Amino acid sequence: MELSRCETVTDVLVLLEEDCAGEDAWQTFFTGVLDATGLSYGRFAARCGLSKNTVKRWSLQGGAPKSRDTYLKVGFGAAMTPQAVSAMLSRYGGYCGLNPRDPFDACCIFCLRKQAAGERGYDYAAAEALYRKV
Repeated sequence: MELSRCETVTDVLVLLEEDCAGEDAWQTFFTGVLDATGLSYGRFAARCGLSKNTVKRWSLQGGAPKSRDTYLKVGFGAAMTPQAVSAMLSRYGGYCGLNPRDPFDACCIFCLRKQAAGERGYDYAAAEALYRKV
């Protein structure tokens, strides 16, 4: 439901509750990702290029990333597969998944695959550098 389609205060309250439920789902997902890596807040944040306080807030208090790039950074930090990153982008971020026809997304897919194969040095910064060369 969109805000412009709300006719009563009850409709607005329902819309706000749905939005909060999405943040709760992200918090549950993110806490699972953080637990799966076995890293501390600080180390995971450093891996993602985020602040420790941001990672801690998402895990303990809720909230969600504000940009597609931040979701990508989380995917790289958690060493997710391209398919898992696409699912995360669409389900929790409301963005389209990774598109191999988009030059930046293609660089991200390449680096995520290299990272999944165990090669080091293929993080978000490497994807950005590769994109600048393309």
